[in-house]
Amino acid sequence: MAAPLLMHATIQLSPGGRVVIPARMRQALHLVDGSRMVLTFDPERRRLVLVPVDEALDLLQDQAAALLGGLPSLSEALLADRRAEVAGG
Repeated sequence: MAAPLLMHATIQLSPGGRVVIPARMRQALHLVDGSRMVLTFDPERRRLVLVPVDEALDLLQDQAAALLGGLPSLSEALLADRRAEVAGG
């Protein structure tokens, strides 16, 4: 399967620092007025990355899971403690 083509656009920074995302890119990302985005600056590469909030949250959760490795979740540990308390009397 062929890789999807990248979309490119030349944009201009307006007064107040506003940027308009071209319509075809908004459509491809299913963005509508009021859509929430996460803007990240990569100083090493001097790049801005704009990602829809739900995708950014998924990425952060994946990164956290990778960092935590095989550690049990806090909620599972708390539930196990509570069950042990209830079973013990």
